[in-house]
Amino acid sequence: YHVADAGSPELSQEIKDVLAKSENIGYYQYTYQNTESARYTANYYVKGNKIKIHYGLLQRYNNFAYFDVYLDRAKGLAYLVCDDKSYCKGLWIKEVMFDEFNVETPLDAVAYIDNGEKIEDSEWDSKKAIVVLYVNNAGNSEKVWLWTYRGLPLKREITSGGIKTTITYNSLVVNTPEEVSVEVPEGLEMV
Repeated sequence: YHVADAGSPELSQEIKDVLAKSENIGYYQYTYQNTESARYTANYYVKGNKIKIHYGLLQRYNNFAYFDVYLDRAKGLAYLVCDDKSYCKGLWIKEVMFDEFNVETPLDAVAYIDNGEKIEDSEWDSKKAIVVLYVNNAGNSEKVWLWTYRGLPLKREITSGGIKTTITYNSLVVNTPEEVSVEVPEGLEMV
């Protein structure tokens, strides 16, 4: 938690109302992209404190190949999983350092928006949004496209040291009946 600068505008009721819509989200999924690195493009599935991250391309970590990362934030656990038999020559799992793989989700980002002002009505990924300009918890200027229907960020532009990073949460779906499991699969061999 951080305290906004004295110069940062207080949130309007409109912004507070939009942010409040994110409070009853049990499950959501999205495709994450970051302009800093294409290798971070992946599909995210979030339910409570558990997250599954699925990469379309084989990833490597210390000679371990994987497609999926499973995070249990309540327990501080992270696992890499390779369960595609054609690529992995078996069903493998490796426990890794949680802090190295923990990620900031759209719901996490909502918690930091405690100042700022609406600068425009917009749309992103065919969803209506309001664009809020605020000072984020790192003290950087950030523009965030908040989905007016669910209160989650759809897009973020963070400017730090004159460098702009764009993060998008595309194909965002909330509380869908077809949930992808965020539990570590059974029957994997620990490496």
